[in-house]
Amino acid sequence: MTAPSPLSLVGQTRDLRLFEYASSQRWKIFLLEGSAPEQVAMLQALYSRSPKSIKDRILDLAKKEPAQSGGNRLGRLSASARERLEGFLYAGETKLDDLSEGRRTNLANLLETAGRELVNEDDKAVLEKVAAFMAQYYVAYGHKSIGDCGTTVLFIEGVPLHLPTQIQDSALYSGQEASTRYLKMSDAYVWDPLGTDESAAIQADWMKFNRESLPKMIDYLRATHPCGTNEKPDVYERALNARSFDILRGFLPVGVSTNLSWAVNLRQANDHLRLLRCHPDPLVQLLGKDLLAALQAQYPKSFSHEERPETNAWLSEAIAQTIDALGQAYKQRGDRMSVSFEFDRNPSTEALLSILRSRPSRAEVPKQIGALGRVEVLTSMDFGSFRDLHRHRAMKIPTPLITWSLDSVEDWYLKQLPDELRRDAEALLRVQYERYLRLDQSNPYLLQNYCPIGTKIPAELRGDLGPLIYLLELRSKNDVHQTVRNRIWEIADAFSAHSPDLPLTIDRRPDAFNVARGSQTIIDKTTGHDVAGHSAQKG
Repeated sequence: MTAPSPLSLVGQTRDLRLFEYASSQRWKIFLLEGSAPEQVAMLQALYSRSPKSIKDRILDLAKKEPAQSGGNRLGRLSASARERLEGFLYAGETKLDDLSEGRRTNLANLLETAGRELVNEDDKAVLEKVAAFMAQYYVAYGHKSIGDCGTTVLFIEGVPLHLPTQIQDSALYSGQEASTRYLKMSDAYVWDPLGTDESAAIQADWMKFNRESLPKMIDYLRATHPCGTNEKPDVYERALNARSFDILRGFLPVGVSTNLSWAVNLRQANDHLRLLRCHPDPLVQLLGKDLLAALQAQYPKSFSHEERPETNAWLSEAIAQTIDALGQAYKQRGDRMSVSFEFDRNPSTEALLSILRSRPSRAEVPKQIGALGRVEVLTSMDFGSFRDLHRHRAMKIPTPLITWSLDSVEDWYLKQLPDELRRDAEALLRVQYERYLRLDQSNPYLLQNYCPIGTKIPAELRGDLGPLIYLLELRSKNDVHQTVRNRIWEIADAFSAHSPDLPLTIDRRPDAFNVARGSQTIIDKTTGHDVAGHSAQKG
């Protein structure tokens, strides 16, 4: 008897089909197929501002699709298709347009049903031929470029916050992730992989502090930054929320859950999932195995690559040693930042640099010029801000292990709190750290889930001059989290000291409450609320 598929179709529209993978873990995995690129892009983008599940969004889209009469549907057919169909009409029926509405509807329904069956069920010979081709040429013969031509989208919901950095740890990553700066995370599910009374108490108290502190933080900001006469109340209230989330995220645990999407071709998926399945973090391994199983269920021939135990064992050891080396190097240098530059020196260098000197403000740097120089930055930043910089795929930014010490929480988060909340936060950090030390220390990767997001970790950035300039100019803007901007300013100062004649547009406006943040959202026009569910009501 054939085993039931771990994938089930849970929602579809005219252009999209959503499958859910039956995982044994707390997270949810969905696979989206479709022929509507703008809808697929929108559905991923909504993750950044809304906790709503992709399943609910697909079902909502299906409900909103307008019912169409048979005449309208047949009217969309090409002239050649209409001519061929008219050859099958009953005697006395010569034109599609002359048929009754009922007859047109029946014919349209028959065509749509037959079309779906042809793709999904009936034409098994065609599907088997495709599968055999992929198994032979893409997998068996190793023509990897064929896998670059087929793309799918995975939606992953309810994973701890540090797992997306592993999926995104690729220059080829495309996708979206929920933003801790715009979403209320204090009610989210929290991962507790150790499952002890002590570990549960740590996670419960992190979330309790965030829930109880949010209204106090909003009231404090409202009192210190009242709404201006020319400011829209709903935009102002969203800005209050966003600024409060910016500050309180430092005291959320890394184990708080998040959602992300991954638009990936078949080749990249297989290659990257091998790395995830060989990662020393048990949760990363489990997620990698689940994602692979979901893809194998939908595309069995394209994900039938031979497993090589000796290769996987070496990868596991290599990844673990690399992460350990990164941590050891950070312990030796501490929080001190170092920035080093290297420029090519050849006859064409000066001519190309003269072109770069005339660059207009924030203009993109051509790759040929950007490759003239390379940079290495060794520094530290809190995990929340690391996630911001890690999204710059053109730079090489390895993902380190998150380890917590009592003095490793970024001071900025504490300094933004009103006095009473700051005292509460400082007391909480001391209690939580004592509990953290009593946890089972045998697996440092599981311990990451209990660290606050404000924990400083090693950050190493390497890349060409062009991507560096882009990163510095984009991440210095006033709407970027201030703990990111602090590091960006330091790197920019080092850049300007090294190459004072190369133009660099850096936003040096001081950290402040920014009402414009309230307009950086996605509004549902039917409700007037943003997609995160925030209204213009206070609090």
